Amino acid sequence: MLVSAFGLVPRVGLDPVAERLLVNLVRYVAGDSVAAPHPYIDSKIAWGDYGSECGVVPEVYSGLLLNTEPLVPPAMAADHRITVNEEGFHLAGGRGGWNSNPSIQYVARGRRPFGPYGYTLGGTVQPEKGTTTGKGEVAFRIPAGRHSIRTTVENPADSALAMTVTLNGTPVQATIAAHSSAVIENAIPSGATSIVLGFSGDRRLVLRETDFQ
Repeated sequence: MLVSAFGLVPRVGLDPVAERLLVNLVRYVAGDSVAAPHPYIDSKIAWGDYGSECGVVPEVYSGLLLNTEPLVPPAMAADHRITVNEEGFHLAGGRGGWNSNPSIQYVARGRRPFGPYGYTLGGTVQPEKGTTTGKGEVAFRIPAGRHSIRTTVENPADSALAMTVTLNGTPVQATIAAHSSAVIENAIPSGATSIVLGFSGDRRLVLRETDFQ
């Protein structure tokens, strides 16, 4: 059974797009193909780039929060210095004002281990209270013959921070120096093609990319 919230049937005969979507859904359900439980990824993941992520991040359920960074025009740089707060948010001039300074654009660049988290009634991200450590986890399939997974982690903070990357239950921990990046490498068990990759570390740490060797 496939459930859709689109009002497709009432629009048959009126909207060609609705007709096409309805036909595609019926063909999918009636077909012989079986949907895989996890996405298949055969190339490097650039975290925050939806195309390369191939749907591996189910947003809030994964615990990995999209990291956004402000692009400040040179003429505004003196009055809008970029800082990183204790929750890892990159801010230009302060927590407020992002919606009243259209010249400053916030763009996606990486993801951060932030979970568990939710949202306030106003739509603000609400992390778990009482800890600075965030967690996230994704599951996917990879081609056979790969022997290691290498994840690049960036630390924008003024102090060294630790990150643990866990592959199918086996953790590897590394400390990333202030304002620098490090690569954390996890060995893939022989013959494994189903991967569960977990991240645990300070919410300020940014996952840049994950590659398969």
